[in-house]
Amino acid sequence: ENTIVDLCIGMHGTRSVQKLVEVVSLRPLGHRQLLARFLSNNVATLSHEINGNHVLVKVLQHWSYKDKDFIY
Repeated sequence: ENTIVDLCIGMHGTRSVQKLVEVVSLRPLGHRQLLARFLSNNVATLSHEINGNHVLVKVLQHWSYKDKDFIY
């Protein structure tokens, strides 16, 4: 069973999650909060993986300061 971390660190999964980050940035807050909840417990792991780090960078680029607070 794949987890969000597995998707983020995989070469193809990371692109899908990055696109999801972009799409939910234009949707209601609940969408971002749900994705943030999945990512928040794994920020340290993602930051040490090249593909996972790309996901976090995409969040930093596209989400508001308040929405990306879980990274800090």
